[in-house]
Amino acid sequence: MSGPADELQQLEKLLHGIRIPPQPEILVEIDKELRQAESDLPRIARLIHSDVFLSAGVLKVVNSVQFGLRRRVESVHQAVTLLGLDRLRNMLSAVVLKRSMEAYGLPSMPRYWDSAPAIASAAMEIARRVSRIPPDEAYTLGLFSDVGIPLLAGRFPDYIETLKLANSREKGRFTDLEEARYDTSHAVVGFYMAASWHLSPANQEAINSHHHVVDILGRNVPGGREVETRLAVLKLAERAEHLCNRHQDPDPEWAQIGPQVMDYLGLSEPDFQELMDDLLEQLRTL
Repeated sequence: MSGPADELQQLEKLLHGIRIPPQPEILVEIDKELRQAESDLPRIARLIHSDVFLSAGVLKVVNSVQFGLRRRVESVHQAVTLLGLDRLRNMLSAVVLKRSMEAYGLPSMPRYWDSAPAIASAAMEIARRVSRIPPDEAYTLGLFSDVGIPLLAGRFPDYIETLKLANSREKGRFTDLEEARYDTSHAVVGFYMAASWHLSPANQEAINSHHHVVDILGRNVPGGREVETRLAVLKLAERAEHLCNRHQDPDPEWAQIGPQVMDYLGLSEPDFQELMDDLLEQLRTL
């Protein structure tokens, strides 16, 4: 019977030697608890509390303005009790992602680690205001959506050049150039990492298809409207991050998909501008 290590080796072979960081042990333990008839919340709280990094990270995220709690959470035990295991697992995935990538010897890529938390925070706020997606699910999606980028950079020496070219293309999908050069894309790689870390099926599919928005919104796709709405929320969050940090750079993808995303979420132009103004003010405080 194959274990997680064997599955990772098979996955890396399928992805042309791209290394996928293994799911952290704390997430493995929570997955075990989720499969139990009665989950042991105090045990999970003790596991998290034993790691200063995890404890601080969970409290920081759960007490963030974007999370919208009415009172401050003072302890990990309180966070576990308040959130429940499913929501807590999303928070932990976000907290441990960067540390896991660094421990696996992948490139640091400061621009990625600047943009990913901003997209995640914006996605959380958008989900809270204009969709029924749980805010913690939107946060996790925002953080993991481009996780395949540092994974590809760790495998292919010329990937940064490819990334720059893909970002500057005015037509076609972002992933077209990746697929032509490497026979895979950051969306596909991110999907497999999301699957191996047991993110929700809807988030896995949204990561896999987040550069196929024009083909998917309003269509019959796996996961239905749950995936479609995640994609629309993610693209709004990416637009907000772009305006905040790269406002002078062109945004070719938004030029292609923006009207469709706004229409799908029922946002008029004034609604969109008001939302962007609020998100930009929020992101500048991060």
